[in-house]
Amino acid sequence: MAIQPRLKALLLILLFAPGSLLAESHLTIAKAFNVLAVNGTSYAKGLISQNRDLTLRTGKNRLVIEYEEVFESDDDDNFDIVKSTPFLLEVYLQKDKNYQQRIVKPASVKAAKQFASQPLFDIVEINDNQPGPKVAFTITALASNNTAFLIQQSRLRQNTTLDLSHPNPKSSKMPAQKSLTAEPPPSMASKMLHYWWQQATPEEREAFLEAINN
Repeated sequence: MAIQPRLKALLLILLFAPGSLLAESHLTIAKAFNVLAVNGTSYAKGLISQNRDLTLRTGKNRLVIEYEEVFESDDDDNFDIVKSTPFLLEVYLQKDKNYQQRIVKPASVKAAKQFASQPLFDIVEINDNQPGPKVAFTITALASNNTAFLIQQSRLRQNTTLDLSHPNPKSSKMPAQKSLTAEPPPSMASKMLHYWWQQATPEEREAFLEAINN
């Protein structure tokens, strides 16, 4: 079957585009947190537990997470569930790197409630299964747990700046002042890929995805 011109253009862009176009990064979220949305998409929770090993895009990522822990009550017959409001986590990840969210788990219900109101954690780069340097991020409490709202809040916005300073000095050695880092503009290959994808028919898109997988 002959390759349609638009599909051929997509394949050429893919072949000659910079490696970052399909680059991936990996972030493991701590078990005490649920992932609710990732980059404008709702994140599913399994029947028993949630997969918190996330494969993310290289560059800026926006995740909605919530803290949730179960504690045995003093009489051992009941359980206390401590759950936070959703938080928007913004973090910039480097190409082909592994990262991990690291926390010190609260030891009591009282401590957990304090933690839920202002979570303290670090995001570190993992090298050879060992924690490496800390990564800057921001975390913002969200006013609603409505699914559509959370998806909208996690959607990546173009042509914006990302505040990479950590909001809590207790869990970061970064200076207190905030620094704004401009998001690098999209490459010409990315722009052309987006253009031809929008122009392609459903059949051409399906063929294009099959060519990537193969």
